This record gives sequence, C-alpha cells and structure tokens, in this order.
Amino acid sequence: MTPRYTYLPLLAALLLLTVASPVVAQTDYDTDDDRLIEITTLAQLNAIRWDMDGNGAVVAGNQNNYTAAFPNAMSGMGCPSPGCNGYELMADLDFDGSSWDGGAGWAPLGSTSDRWRARFNGNGRLIKNLFINRSGVEIGLFGYIGSQGRVEFVGLTNANVTAQYGVGILAGTNEGTVMASYTTGEVTGIAEIGGLLGISINSASRVSASYSTATVTTTSAQGGGLIGRIGASSAPPARLIASYATGAVIGGEDVGGLVGTSNSNGRMSASYATGAVTGNPDLGGLFADGTSVIINSYYDRETTGQSNTGRGDPKTTAELQMPTGYTGIYQDWDVDIDGVTGNDDPWDFGGPRNYPVLRVDFNGDGTATWEEFGIQRVPQVRDVSVTLVGEERLVVSWPATIHAEGYKVQWKSGDEDYDAAGRQVVLTGTTYTFENLRAGTEYSIRVIATRAGFDDGQASADVTGTPLARTLPTFTDSPDPQRYRLGRAIEPLTLPEATDERGDKVTYSLPGLPNGLEFDAETRILSGTPSEVAERAIYTLTATDTDGNEGSLSFFITVIANTMPSFGDASVAAQSHLRKSEIEAMMLPQATGGDGTLTYALSPELPEGLRFDAETLMLSGTPLEAMDETTYTLTATDGDGDEATLMFTIEVMPDPMPIFADTTTALA
Repeated sequence: MTPRYTYLPLLAALLLLTVASPVVAQTDYDTDDDRLIEITTLAQLNAIRWDMDGNGAVVAGNQNNYTAAFPNAMSGMGCPSPGCNGYELMADLDFDGSSWDGGAGWAPLGSTSDRWRARFNGNGRLIKNLFINRSGVEIGLFGYIGSQGRVEFVGLTNANVTAQYGVGILAGTNEGTVMASYTTGEVTGIAEIGGLLGISINSASRVSASYSTATVTTTSAQGGGLIGRIGASSAPPARLIASYATGAVIGGEDVGGLVGTSNSNGRMSASYATGAVTGNPDLGGLFADGTSVIINSYYDRETTGQSNTGRGDPKTTAELQMPTGYTGIYQDWDVDIDGVTGNDDPWDFGGPRNYPVLRVDFNGDGTATWEEFGIQRVPQVRDVSVTLVGEERLVVSWPATIHAEGYKVQWKSGDEDYDAAGRQVVLTGTTYTFENLRAGTEYSIRVIATRAGFDDGQASADVTGTPLARTLPTFTDSPDPQRYRLGRAIEPLTLPEATDERGDKVTYSLPGLPNGLEFDAETRILSGTPSEVAERAIYTLTATDTDGNEGSLSFFITVIANTMPSFGDASVAAQSHLRKSEIEAMMLPQATGGDGTLTYALSPELPEGLRFDAETLMLSGTPLEAMDETTYTLTATDGDGDEATLMFTIEVMPDPMPIFADTTTALA
C-alpha cells in the first residue's frame, strides 16, 4: 500500500491551482427540467450526432466536438433525475449560406449502424433551407430513426435534398415515431423517396399528424408525396395516421400521391393526397402498389390526375372540400394521433372551399396553432375569371381564400405594361375592376394571393380579357302622356322595353311615382290607384345594363282631383196626365259639376207617346195609354262615369167618362 504522505505534494499542488485559476460557471442545458437538452444553434444540432441516446453521454473519441457546441455543461447536462432522454429546439435554425462538408451539405443524424434512439422535440420551431446532395442511402435531416426514436413538432421549410435510396427531408428511414411534423421544398433520388420520409417500416413505426407540400422526384421507383415506402413484408403493421401530402410526385413506376409502395403490413387511416402524380405505369392517387389496409383515406382525382379505385378512394375536389366538420366522408376522422390520450380532434376543416388541415398542438403549449399553420392552407387562386367584359373595362373575380393576408394584381397588355409604374394593387375583396381600358385590346391579368413571410405562401392565376366599346341601352317607343283621376284605379300600362347592342341583361327603374302608383321592374307594368293629386310632371324610366350603363325615356303623368255631378236642390213635381191628351212640354233640371261633358238618361221606359230628349232635357208628347204612378230617375253622367240622379213620379189617367150636366128636359 502506498504511504499516505506521498499524496500531500499532489494535494498541495491542486490547492494552489484552484486558488490561481478563475472559477468557470457551469451551464444548465435543460433549464425547463423536461429532460430534453436545449438546442439554439446549428452547431448544437450537429453535435447530437455523437449522442444518439440523447443523454449527454458522448460516443468515445468525440467529446471535444460535442463540448465545443455545449461548453461547460453541468453534470448530466443539468437534466433532472433519471437524466436526459433527448433534445429540443428552442429557436428557429437556418442553413442558408452555411457550408457543410465541402458542398455535400448536411450529414444525416443517425445511420443503420447507429440509429437515433431518443426523443427530438421541435417545439413547433423551424429548420429552414436544409441542403443535402449526397450519394448513399438513409438520407434526410435524420438518417435512420430507430424503433426507440421519436421526432415530433418540427417543421422543415424550403429544403433541398438529393440522394440515392431511402431519401426524405425529415428522415431516410423511420422505425420509430414521427408526429406533428411537416416539410416543404423538394426531394430527389433513385428509389424509396418521400416528401417527409423515405421509408417507414416495422411494428414500432408510427407516423401521425404530419404533412408535406414538397415536390418529390424519383428516377426509378417508389416515390410518395409523404413516404416512399411504408411497411415491410415480415414486420407487424407500420401505421400512417391523420396525415396528408399536397406536393407533386414525379418519377418512374410505383409513385403515389401519399405513398409510393405500401406493403401488406402497412396501415393508412384518416389521410389524403392532392398533389399531381406523373410517371411510368403503376401510378396511384393515394398509393401506387401494395396491399396495405386503407381506412377512410382519399385522394383528389382531379388534382392528382389519377382515378384508380384499387389504389385508394378517389374523390372530387368538391367532395373533399365540402364537409366543414366530422361529417360525411370525414365522420371517422377524429382519431388518436399520439396513441395515448384517445381521440385528439386533429383536423380543421375550414370552409366549403378548403381541404382539411391539421390543427394539432404543434408547439406543445396547449394551443392548436403554430407559426407555420398557414402553410397548410396556403392561398389558392382558383376559378379566376373575367366576369364582365365591356364598357372599356374588365371586372376580374376569384373565390375568397382563407389565410391569405391580401391579394395583389399585376396586369399587362401583350408585351406592353398597362400600368407603366408597375403598380400592384392590394385587394381586400374578391373582385377588382380595371377601368378606362382600350376597347378591342387584349389584356393579360395575373391575380396573386399572398401570405406574407412564407416562401410558398402564395398562389396565382392568369386570365385574359378584351374590353368592348361602350354601349347604352336604348328605347324606340315612348308612352303618351298619362292623366289619372284621384282615387280611381288606372288601367295597367306596359312601358316600352329597352334594347342593348351586346344583348346584356337590362334592369329597369321608375322612381318618384305619385302615391298609390307602383312599377313592376320585371314586367315593366305601371298600375295602382292614385291616392294624391299630382301636377303634370315628367317621370323617367331608366334601363341599366350589366356594365352599369343607363338609357332612359321620359313621359308625363298628371293626377287630377275627382269632382262629382250634382242636381243640387232641383226637384220635379209629380206629373199627372190624361191619356190621349198632349202634355205641356217641360224641361227637366240640368246637373252641374262633374268632369267633362254631362250626359243624361231617364229610366225606366216612358209610356207610349211620351218622349225625353237627352240633349235638350225636354219631356213632351201625348200619352196613349194609362199608367199608374211610377217613379222615374233622371241620371246625369260625367266623363269619368260619375253619376248624379233625380227622381220624380209620372201618372197617366184614363179618358174621362161622358156625363150630363145638371139640366132637365121636358117630356113631350
């Protein structure tokens, strides 16, 4: 045994060194004590390749490389018991301008021989402009995620990844869990190429609540908008849940909108694809080849260009966009995405012109949003059209787009800029009118929907239109002046119809009519009963075409007071006449007032021999037959048909019998 005194010089030397050297503060790399080491730089992201277990215990021979990124770490990186189990992003990271490996770009984290076995939580942060251009296999941000590995809540935007086999933007191969992650950009390879993952296999493989808008190109086979190949022939099911892809898939055989090849042990549920699929034979809107179990998963046959029902369930764009909740084709889409908490209500269906998008708690703070939520529902400019061509102007319309912060319009006439200043007009509605254009000139118009701050957050569409010369609706007829009586219903009058040179629909109006009169704009009929006197005035019928141009015609309307004829206090004494005796001619009373000329009539019919002259009002003649006392009515009628009456009686007595006077004659 070594004598104890031999340690004294060494101890003294250590004490002297401690006194002479400055104290260096140690760093806690898990400040929130969630057992995840915090990453804030690209150097720290790169350093985790030497710690595939995520516990801060670095692979032998790489300690210096690791501590350069995580200097002066506290014991156990500061993680609470039982120690660290992964890493988490605490800031967005951007590869833009960074030089890696002599131009080959990022070297993937993990490989077949040393797989990622820990948790990586992106916290909803972004990794931007990832660049990889390598030969080889298992290529992506991660090369190989092992069965114990977990990657979640991370977005990779504007990535550019090129390799050979098993290539994806997030990972080349996945045997573990990928959840709530997404990618945008482009990925290219020979086979097993996907927008999110190249391959996802084995029983532990689970991909949920993830999506990709990336363009996928395979030069040989097995390309998918989200995953190149899912499942393996001998493994338990690999699961794909509540995920989708919208990017174009281009390549050789076995390419599909969501998955390229789906082995018999693959299982897809509550997922869809919309990206265009092109290539050699064996194409599919959802997947291209295989016998996976497909549950409530669809593809857009219009946008993918595919319609093979054996490779997914084809739907029209309208069928996919119409439901606004868990109804219809989406009634079973409220699914469990984490395998722990039961159904998680992962979808936001938007309006009836939107595909469903994920609304998962991507940032892990209890809210259902993250910075890149808008990328899922990027502005879409569809059904753009020139709805009105004419009047030396064009009206362009398009449907409203959710999440678009504004529209911009650019236009030109052939090679000549219409607006020399290159003006862009920010729009808030869904139409824009171009005024004072040159008739007969074709204009090219671009409508752009944009979402500020996102590279792929805009879309555009082009339309052309040729404005015509201005035309006006015209009238060829005009109604006569109209004179109406107060309180008397008028005879309905159909006003003239206007013509339009281009055959546009014309609408009519006739404002300011006297009270009681009304105008039907559809039938052009003027009707009603005047309820007020109106002096003679001009009224204007206006015809307006679809360009807003007007033509008009004017006519007079007068409403006059309505006066009644009257006999006043006049009366006719009862008349008594003898049969066969000429009566003394008499003039019956004349009425006064009324509108227009008065006409007269006497009823009922007079006894034979008596006559009434309606012009002179004379009653005369010799009655030839007896008549009991009868009531006669003298009627005066004015020009409006209003009447006044006067009644009296006439009696015609029989002839008197011969009688002797009071005289006597002596008898002879």
